[in-house]
Amino acid sequence: MWKFSRNEIDYQKLDDQREEFIVNVQKAGKDVEDILEDYLSKLLKRKDGFLAKAVGRESERLVSEFQELFNTDKKSSIPNNLENLVTETVNKVTADFLKEIKN
Repeated sequence: MWKFSRNEIDYQKLDDQREEFIVNVQKAGKDVEDILEDYLSKLLKRKDGFLAKAVGRESERLVSEFQELFNTDKKSSIPNNLENLVTETVNKVTADFLKEIKN
């Protein structure tokens, strides 16, 4: 034990507390790991196919969104936007070319 100013410092007690803290943190980490492993195991092994349904639902949503993007009947579809961009660019280049010829 050391005397520091007016306070006594018990280094043995501090070491014991530090070791106890480390053990408690390690135990808590192991407990959390076990809980997460159990939760994941239950989620993957559910009889009602919860995970498969969620994956299927998200897959269908993505397919639907991609179909909307490439739907040629919509004015906001990617092919329609590309066609408009190409048409505008060709018209602009043609107009510029004709101006150059006139000059």
